Amino acid sequence: MAIGETSGCTAYNPVGGPLLYGYRPSFYAGLIFVAIFGTSLGAHIVQAKSRRPRWTIVFVVGALSEVLGWSARLWSSKCPYESHAFLMQHCTLILAPTFFAAGLYLILGGLIKQEGCESSPLPHRLYLWVFATSDFISILIQAVGGGLEGSAANAEPPGDPTPGRIALIVGIIFQLVSSTVFAILLGLFCFRVRSKLLSRKTKFLLSATTLSTLMIYMRLIYRTVELILGWTGYLAKHEPYFFVLEGTTMVICGGIFNFIHPHKYLRQSPGETTIINGEEHGVPVECVPATTEPKAVPRIRI
Repeated sequence: MAIGETSGCTAYNPVGGPLLYGYRPSFYAGLIFVAIFGTSLGAHIVQAKSRRPRWTIVFVVGALSEVLGWSARLWSSKCPYESHAFLMQHCTLILAPTFFAAGLYLILGGLIKQEGCESSPLPHRLYLWVFATSDFISILIQAVGGGLEGSAANAEPPGDPTPGRIALIVGIIFQLVSSTVFAILLGLFCFRVRSKLLSRKTKFLLSATTLSTLMIYMRLIYRTVELILGWTGYLAKHEPYFFVLEGTTMVICGGIFNFIHPHKYLRQSPGETTIINGEEHGVPVECVPATTEPKAVPRIRI
């Protein structure tokens, strides 16, 4: 798919050249998703500005990326041969879920700290670093693959796009494996706290986190199959699948935290402090077990 030769806004022509998407993106669908993600973005901005913890700005960045991506598809509906619009939507819609996922890693880490370190085989601090690093590596591999494939397609004569396509597939599969591990750890956390008397807020937040994780996982499966089938495959050429498995899943993934915001449903995060009556209060940074055995007092014989 040569995208470097199609820059410039040209109106859709049924008998014109090949379309970058394999179809003409829907204007009305793009408008609906821009409106939905724009509303979610506005709510996330207000929530991140007026509430703590401040790390919830990752949801702002994720929603902003979605707005930019769907705006680019809106642009493509009027200029279906415009390569800049195609690249813009491709990059932003790939990046957006990684910011939502970062929020999930932080939420689960907070829940582990809240319910006790014995609720997880990993320390709560490691979730963000391990899985965000995995996402970064995956995106980097996909970027290299996309660059190789694009260079091969635009070469004269066209080169072999196979190495780039293989790199794309390896990158998305790596991300799928990483998400599978996270989902297993989330399930293990749920299993270990099943006998605890969880608060209603904790149950709501845990349910929202599980649903959001499921949405990201569904999207990853869709994207993986799409890449394996190729840009000329069935999934890539039929836009309704994109609406459901890319757009709708991300609406649920990020939008649910507009209603179940971590500020209200998660106890104070590690390192966060609050000023009460002029005094600073906060949660200890180190995670300690929820229950500790009392130390035995040695007996003294007289």
